[in-house]
Amino acid sequence: MGFSFPGSDERLGHWLKFVSAIICAIIVAYAGNSISNDIQQQRLELQKMAEFGRYVEYALSSNVATRRNLARYFIAVTEDEKLREKWMSFLELVNKEYKDIEDAKEKQQQRLKNLDLSEEEKERLRRGIIEMQQELKVVPRSGAAGYGVSPFGVTPFGGGNFGGAGKSGDF
Repeated sequence: MGFSFPGSDERLGHWLKFVSAIICAIIVAYAGNSISNDIQQQRLELQKMAEFGRYVEYALSSNVATRRNLARYFIAVTEDEKLREKWMSFLELVNKEYKDIEDAKEKQQQRLKNLDLSEEEKERLRRGIIEMQQELKVVPRSGAAGYGVSPFGVTPFGGGNFGGAGKSGDF
């Protein structure tokens, strides 16, 4: 049997309990911090989704120019790559619709040049062209986003259409 100091086994036991308590406290603190970070991340994700939810009205708008500017806006400001890709897909669909309306408007403008049309037919074509022109530009909305117009018709870059240059709907 080896030599030992009186009470050394007892002291060693206390030290082991103390060290194990410190290790447990560190583990609990780390786990608590990890859970807190997860909760905070989920809260941020919910806030992002709530922000996107505010714009559902515009995403479902019948006005193609509003939807087009909405998609362009979110492509520019969205940090999440997956979400940005979805906005790009949405923009592709809206651009196709925009192009279809432009083509239809052009066809009606060409038909309007036909001298053989009755005045009634010409007036119907003019009304159709005006409707399509309205569809191809952002429609101001009173009170939206505090600016008095659609949030996608006024930008921090100046002007009413993403940069303020060109015809309505240009980026």
